[in-house]
Amino acid sequence: VGGDAAPAQGGVAADDPRIEQMAEHAMDAPGELTEPLLGADMLVSSTDELDDETIAAIRALPGVEAAEPIGLAQIPVQDQVLTVAAVDPATYRRFTPAESAQLLDVWTRVAAGEIAVPSDVGETLRDADGYLRLGNEEGAPDLHVGALAPQVTRVQGVVNKSWGESLGIPGDNALLVATGSASPQEVRPALQELAGEGASVQVLGPDLDISVQQTAVLTGGSVAA
Repeated sequence: VGGDAAPAQGGVAADDPRIEQMAEHAMDAPGELTEPLLGADMLVSSTDELDDETIAAIRALPGVEAAEPIGLAQIPVQDQVLTVAAVDPATYRRFTPAESAQLLDVWTRVAAGEIAVPSDVGETLRDADGYLRLGNEEGAPDLHVGALAPQVTRVQGVVNKSWGESLGIPGDNALLVATGSASPQEVRPALQELAGEGASVQVLGPDLDISVQQTAVLTGGSVAA
């Protein structure tokens, strides 16, 4: 597994309200990864929540190996807008690159209320204490960056579903789809028909820049424990 834990960062008081807020959003920690990894071959997204019937129908489509419901929204962070996913860490991790998926501490920290981001986002936007403010309005929450870890294409930050509710991320308005040995382009028309005209269906191409080695790095001790 790529990436080693970085030294713990100081400067955060034990009674810091930011830590208390993350603890309030903690979910059950995931266990060890026991199921095989999946390709994030397609992304279905909508402004509205996808209903259970639609999700079940997409999962039953020929050529669909698996489909993972997530919440997806764009959230302002400083002078940028990040696409943030609200996920179940135990199941979403299977769709991420192996160096992220196989590092349990990444998903333990997301479940505990921290945020995981790709390294370019974390190194650019986190503050001196290792926090990221999600939103520009007064009272916007600060989440500790628990890990710098490669994510699914088009996802720039990952929080758990408890945080998703507080941040106003629509519940399960998107699906990550793995097509296995089937071609995503062949599956796409039937998937689009099921998702409806108001939904976007994108084929997520592989990262073709093989010169860049991706690693997952834990950013010091978990502050949300």
